[in-house]
Amino acid sequence: MYSDKNTVSYRKTNYSFTLIGYLLKLFLPVFFTAMIFFVLILELGDTFYNLVNYMENKVSTKTMLKIAILFIPKCISYAMPISMLFAGSYTLGNLYSKHELTVIFSSGISLQKFVMPILVLAFACSVGMLIFEDRVVIKTLAKKTALLKTSTNNDDNMDSVDVAVMSNFGKVIYTADYYDSKNKSLQNPKIIHKDDNGVMDIVITARSANWIEEQGKWNLQFANMYIITDDNTVEFQSESNKTLDFLTEPPESFQRISANIDEMNNHEAKLFLGKLKQNGFSSAEYLVKYYQRFSFPFTIFIVLFLSVPFGGYLKKNVLLMSLLLSLSFAVLYYVMQMCMAVFASWNLISPIVGAWIPFTLFFVLSIFFTQKART
Repeated sequence: MYSDKNTVSYRKTNYSFTLIGYLLKLFLPVFFTAMIFFVLILELGDTFYNLVNYMENKVSTKTMLKIAILFIPKCISYAMPISMLFAGSYTLGNLYSKHELTVIFSSGISLQKFVMPILVLAFACSVGMLIFEDRVVIKTLAKKTALLKTSTNNDDNMDSVDVAVMSNFGKVIYTADYYDSKNKSLQNPKIIHKDDNGVMDIVITARSANWIEEQGKWNLQFANMYIITDDNTVEFQSESNKTLDFLTEPPESFQRISANIDEMNNHEAKLFLGKLKQNGFSSAEYLVKYYQRFSFPFTIFIVLFLSVPFGGYLKKNVLLMSLLLSLSFAVLYYVMQMCMAVFASWNLISPIVGAWIPFTLFFVLSIFFTQKART
């Protein structure tokens, strides 16, 4: 009896490994083919988008090719979820249409157990994509953007108007009509200084201010300074040139914010967000992008999970229907992601909620439809 049980157990284990191998043999070639297809589509789209700039600036073929190569990691990041969804729906759709899954289910193996290997694979890819994004994608995307700007003479103008910056955690507040990034100067600056108790004790107005690199301070021209004493009297001072020790906020803080947080690694992004908060700028738009870098990789897992129940409804034209299903879900997910980002930037929802709502909704739908799936 003991020997018979061992034999049955061995046969079931061997049968399970055979099914895993068979499923991966069907799934992986479709997945890699889809990856190549969607990466090429994204590369062609980016090339045609920049084609006019390339032609106007006579960008060499070698430079264009280098830009395309640097864009490949980002294309892989974008293509991975939709490729996973397509491969899952196409593989399962074919198995359903050929009635192979009916035979498998009749042997006592459930749909959930059968697809577990590719779900584990998708989850591993999601975790791997987190590391790949931070270590590879961000670096190559920054290099691609920089090369594109220099080769097409498209450098950003960093001047800004109606400047407002908080320094030293709100103790020093700068406002100005205009910041000239080339000359590192402020026009009509007004500066408010607060003491350690948060009480305003100095107000300064000036015609202009220039950054003195050697001193690491701002030099004020034709400055009027109002000093509020402890007994609430005001002392007035006027000087043609004035430099104060607390005027040390670097010029970069006054530039028009054109930084792309998608081109910063996690450490750089945290520093950037902290600087925005310190200087009194709204960071909601950047925060939601920061949190999306952690939620987006897990779409690889969630879209494959979602493809499991829908594969049973693809009876005819499996290839075409799988492609349409993949594109439909991809568009729906990206539109939802953009809407949540807008809502977060308007402070209607918190950035972290906005980043994770699409994932959470698709996860709930996946569980619901999987329970209702054909077995």
